[in-house]
Amino acid sequence: MKMYGKDEPFDTPRDYVRPNSYHDPHHNYPPMTDFAKFLARRELITTGLFKFDDTPENFRAWKSSFSNATEDIDLTYSQELDLLVKWLGKESSEHVKRIRAVYATNPKAALHLAWDRLEECYATPEVVENALFKKLDSFPRLTNRDNVKLRELGDLLLELEVAKNESYLPGLAYLDTPRGVKPIAERLPPSLQDKWLHAGSKYKQKYQVTFPPFSYFVKFVQEEAKARNDPSFVTCSNQPFNRGERPSFKQTGYKPPLTVNRTEVSTTTLPSTKEEDLTRYCPVHRKSHPLAKCRAFRIKPIQERRNILKEHRRCFRCCSPTHTIKDCDMNVSCEECQSEKHCSAMHPDVIQQPRPESTPEPEPQLQDNTPPEVTSRFS
Repeated sequence: MKMYGKDEPFDTPRDYVRPNSYHDPHHNYPPMTDFAKFLARRELITTGLFKFDDTPENFRAWKSSFSNATEDIDLTYSQELDLLVKWLGKESSEHVKRIRAVYATNPKAALHLAWDRLEECYATPEVVENALFKKLDSFPRLTNRDNVKLRELGDLLLELEVAKNESYLPGLAYLDTPRGVKPIAERLPPSLQDKWLHAGSKYKQKYQVTFPPFSYFVKFVQEEAKARNDPSFVTCSNQPFNRGERPSFKQTGYKPPLTVNRTEVSTTTLPSTKEEDLTRYCPVHRKSHPLAKCRAFRIKPIQERRNILKEHRRCFRCCSPTHTIKDCDMNVSCEECQSEKHCSAMHPDVIQQPRPESTPEPEPQLQDNTPPEVTSRFS
């Protein structure tokens, strides 16, 4: 039976079965290990691998899975390059494609250089540390109901602890200091922050250390996440409250922010809150007609008119109740002075003086047609 080496393809099971042969029960044939290896190779390559997601924190796990799946199936250099391109991510596969194109006639050199490039881009300590810290910095602040997110945070901290203990990421050593744990503890729910405060202080007093190690903090988060996601102890705290019910915040010590909306009470009774009704409402007569057309409003002094507009929060330019003068974009034109800065009702000289009372004309003197009296005087 023919054995295939590094330079032989593996896509067809050639020479595994002898043609035109008969079965001899007295002859011991060698086991079909090569054929079984071929089937295992095909199965691993099609279903036993997972695609790399181009994240440095997952490269070591992907590389370990890829190496274990292809270790005992005798791949050629070209075949391994093809598998790399197939199971790498979009960004990482481009590196291998370019290297394979450069070393088209030397697949061995291309394969070695491809692994070196992947190690350089996704496995150096600086790259992995930056990726882990970026993932940790982007993790949201948790509330008392984010039990699933708390478990995700525990898994991320466990990943940091394992990387720190393996000593291939020296930059993670600062996690054993208060400066390293404090930003992470601030993302815990308010109730767990208080609980960690008591647990950390108790650990310091018991072991006489300056600060609890990072492994103790990870263990604390892992245990709390496990307890809060235990189906046996899950309460209705994760369910929405019914109408009319209010959550109790005395147990957690957390108080929600209080918001207050400013309300203004006007002594004037408005006919309606609709915009069109307010536009046609006159606060002087308390009737339905535009204020800008009100004669009683126009004859008032300019200061009194301004006070009315200010009291009812109207525009000083067009008398509209829907906006103020800084937001006014209405097209207005004063009929008195053709100014576009105010309407006719706000013209300062529009005050009509009351007409003076008419003085009666002097009555004409009637001519006395009576003949003069004639008297005779004798001297």
